[in-house]
Amino acid sequence: MGCNFTEPFDHSPPVHHFGGQRPLSEWPDDCIWAQLQYERWRHDSDKGYTSELYLENLEREWARRGICSRCHREIDPDLNAQVSDLEARTQDAEDKLGRIRRLIMVTPDTMIRPEIMKILDQQ
Repeated sequence: MGCNFTEPFDHSPPVHHFGGQRPLSEWPDDCIWAQLQYERWRHDSDKGYTSELYLENLEREWARRGICSRCHREIDPDLNAQVSDLEARTQDAEDKLGRIRRLIMVTPDTMIRPEIMKILDQQ
């Protein structure tokens, strides 16, 4: 089990990359990201973690690449799902806020609360 740097990549835990002395700069983005996430998890969950230098090198290589957010989402499906959900919720909130602002301008004060609640309760 492990990744040999060819697609389809095997990044199932425990993430391990074969390749001997292959420099991090030659690793595909997907491989750097998967190994970095795994090493971060190990670092946070294992008090006896001893690969600090490896983790630092992965962090430095990831930062050097300057992956844009769209490319990052393509590499990490979980992140893509979270960001897509956040974008949908943001759009819904902005839509409701716009409708409430328009409602406030044309609705008598006595009717505002029930009308706002109707908007907020809509899915």
